[in-house]
Amino acid sequence: MKKITLLLLFFLSLSGCSEDDTKDTGITYSKEEIQGTWALKRETIEGVETTLNTCRLNERHTFSGSVSTMLLNSFNGTTGTNECYMKSETGYFVIEKDKIFFSEEEGAKVSLIMKVMKLTNTKLVLGIPIDIFGYKVIQEFEKVQE
Repeated sequence: MKKITLLLLFFLSLSGCSEDDTKDTGITYSKEEIQGTWALKRETIEGVETTLNTCRLNERHTFSGSVSTMLLNSFNGTTGTNECYMKSETGYFVIEKDKIFFSEEEGAKVSLIMKVMKLTNTKLVLGIPIDIFGYKVIQEFEKVQE
């Protein structure tokens, strides 16, 4: 019975992925291309655009350093005084083709994988998987001029 259940789950996971989610795009990005600070400008969840409040519009992803340190400054909530609070997380990232692999410690187990859907000198679009069925959260960033 366990084997049948595992096989069923395996086939369901394959059928749930669209061709776009699984195919190799052939695009390869480098750490140098993503370096800098990026400001969140737009977000969609399962194809529906979310309304970003002032707190969310202040979110930043900063990629820097030769050791591939990633800093995430998130304004994703409020305190009891209705002020935004900043949550800063430091981690490490590795880019392989069009995927960014994040971990809390250098060389540690990967805790998050994002897909680079678009990267130009001024725009970064990341796909974030929320389950085995693909990249359902899409975040668009603009590069902050330093």
